[in-house]
Amino acid sequence: MHRAATIIWLFLALFLFSGRVFSQEAAPPEEKTGEEERGAYDWFQKGWELQEKIENPGDPRLDEVLECYHKAIELDENAIEAFFSRGWVYQMKNEPEPALKDFNRAISLDAEHPLAFAYRGALHRKLGNHDQALADLNRAIELNPENFEAYANRGELYLEKDEHEKAIADFNRAVSLNPRDARIYFNRGLIYLYRSNHQEAVKDFTRAVRVDPTYADAYINRGYIYYMYNKHRVAIRDYNTAIEIDPEAGYYFFYRGNAHFLLGDLNQAREDYDRALELNPRDADSWYNKACVLARWANREGMLESLRQAVRFDPAYKETAGKDEDLKIYWSDREFQEVIR
Repeated sequence: MHRAATIIWLFLALFLFSGRVFSQEAAPPEEKTGEEERGAYDWFQKGWELQEKIENPGDPRLDEVLECYHKAIELDENAIEAFFSRGWVYQMKNEPEPALKDFNRAISLDAEHPLAFAYRGALHRKLGNHDQALADLNRAIELNPENFEAYANRGELYLEKDEHEKAIADFNRAVSLNPRDARIYFNRGLIYLYRSNHQEAVKDFTRAVRVDPTYADAYINRGYIYYMYNKHRVAIRDYNTAIEIDPEAGYYFFYRGNAHFLLGDLNQAREDYDRALELNPRDADSWYNKACVLARWANREGMLESLRQAVRFDPAYKETAGKDEDLKIYWSDREFQEVIR
């Protein structure tokens, strides 16, 4: 059975390409005078009040917020906070180009705007512009050493660059400033997992789910550590929780299937691998482990078909299958040898 190398890379991909959304720390600017500026401020204030209620990137009210900021900027082309806040909306809507343009404009109007640097730095990180991201996040921290989000994002940047000591230092600082951000604990836990410091990793994943009980990836990673220590039933409890939170994540079923497999519950393992394949038919790992289940049942035809699919999507399984004790009874089988040749 393929037990998966280390789960960390899967989750690194998940968060490194998703970007990070900052909390709303900026305050509305002081009310301006004059009829035109007063109108701009009113539109900004309306957008701001609505923006504070939004947490979900799919919230349809984002378009209404965006329209408010458009009107504010039409009335006042130097409305710093309107440019900054509109950039935040574009970032929430996963529209990096207009977001970057608005953050640039806000910084051109106020070269000491810490949140504009912080947000632009996070956006550069998402776009893979590491040097620009680091420069912006450093500047954000210089302007406001109490901005936990800047430390958290710089820590994620260091994590992406495999500079783990620097990443941990930034995550530690971020936690000291805000102990109620689950993602900081999760990211620090990933580093501990990568370093095989499993005790500290479990502590951080536990802290993450205490802060945010819906943090499915934290349950999966904690479950994976329990799995590695042969605490399969404990691992299954965490996998169950993660699946309840997000039943559309195929790899959750794959990992739970592995735990059931090692407990000897082959029926449940088969069901989990089948569900993983329903969600992702190109999942070579689930195809391969399904082949191992079918081999245990002496279902030769089913095993061969599953193995063919596994090899189709990941040719490395040819070598694995030729050494896997779960498939040993088929090593001399002519069709088996054709599949792995």
